[in-house]
Amino acid sequence: MLRAIEKNFFKIVQRLGLLFAILSFAAVVVLGVTSYQKINTKVSDQIDTPVINFADYQNPISAQEAKITTDLKENNAFNQAFDEQVADM
Repeated sequence: MLRAIEKNFFKIVQRLGLLFAILSFAAVVVLGVTSYQKINTKVSDQIDTPVINFADYQNPISAQEAKITTDLKENNAFNQAFDEQVADM
């Protein structure tokens, strides 16, 4: 009698485990498909918009020349101070 109860119990537990495994697998597949669709739509939406606006990073030539002249003035001032230090030695 105990052996029959034990066999029935193990069959029930085995079937419940199989059912749980099948449901878990189905849940993983469904969640994977839905998350893939979400990622795919986000990527396709972002492709239409430019990532970098190159116009924001363009430096006009006039601004570059002004920067070069100020750099040269700073360099000349440094050279004069350096030459004075060398002359004092």
